[in-house]
Amino acid sequence: MNNPHFKWSIYNLNIACEKCGDRIIFQKPGEKIICKSCGNKASYDWKHVLDYVKLEDIKKHDNGSKNLIGAIEARSKFDKVDHINCYHCKSTLNLAPEIALDNYSCTHCNKSLAFENIKGMHDLVFYLYKTDPNAIETPALVAVKCVSCGAPLEADPTKPNYHCKFCSTENILPLSLRFKVVVNDIYIGERRNFFPKELVFSKDPAEVLKGLKKNGLGSLNDEELKQILQNHLSNTAIYFEIIGNERTVPKEIEEEVFLICSNPQHIKIIGHRLNKSIEEIDARIKQVNPGYQSTPKVNQKDKTNKEEDKQPPADKKTGFFKRLFG
Repeated sequence: MNNPHFKWSIYNLNIACEKCGDRIIFQKPGEKIICKSCGNKASYDWKHVLDYVKLEDIKKHDNGSKNLIGAIEARSKFDKVDHINCYHCKSTLNLAPEIALDNYSCTHCNKSLAFENIKGMHDLVFYLYKTDPNAIETPALVAVKCVSCGAPLEADPTKPNYHCKFCSTENILPLSLRFKVVVNDIYIGERRNFFPKELVFSKDPAEVLKGLKKNGLGSLNDEELKQILQNHLSNTAIYFEIIGNERTVPKEIEEEVFLICSNPQHIKIIGHRLNKSIEEIDARIKQVNPGYQSTPKVNQKDKTNKEEDKQPPADKKTGFFKRLFG
């Protein structure tokens, strides 16, 4: 199920601790960067890291990954996903673009969810898919990310190391991570700039057309489309936008558009859709263009005779047989 108002990607980011070199996993934009292995506080914040890895690239591509070694040693990866879910009831979330996400509750279970905007990136929304809050405190397996590729894995907390099935890296599980569920999936949603649905009911045909193209016709039912057409019968651009998206237009509405339309070519198209005769179409075109030359009518008998003239007589010998028998 695609969310029409957001383009969602799952995002993994980790950096190397300046002091011990252990990986620090990005979990929340507003948090300070503190290494869980040695306790070192980084000299920069997550906003600086996100700028460094060029998070804006997520708006240009459906997936991507990069390893950067310079001022910061960072690894980032993102992949487009079709939807996100509530981490309480697991229902698919469908968020409207204008909704306030700083205090958002799931419409299915009414429990609050964690969304966050990053300063300077107002069109990007972070969603933290938290581990089940009702999970036991000492799970048999702990969730961690591979230090090499960032893939989420499960490790046995009784063992100091685990093997990554994705990149074959042998990982050491620090004491600070044992018996803790440490991995929450991060999703980034790009807000899509949609016009309000009410715009398609505007009196301005240009705004209506813009609204139809931006919102798509999927959010409008047949009655709403009928109302839009009735409001703008003389604007064939709106009519053709609707039929171009393979939506059904009531025949009585098409009849009205046929009688109001002033474009000869459009009259022909609409006339053919209504199964009008050539005479009816020509008569309607002459009402808006008196100098219009009617479509010549081909006499069916003459047409048949012409087709017969093209066929050689059944008893006429041609080619080799004509030369042979004379």
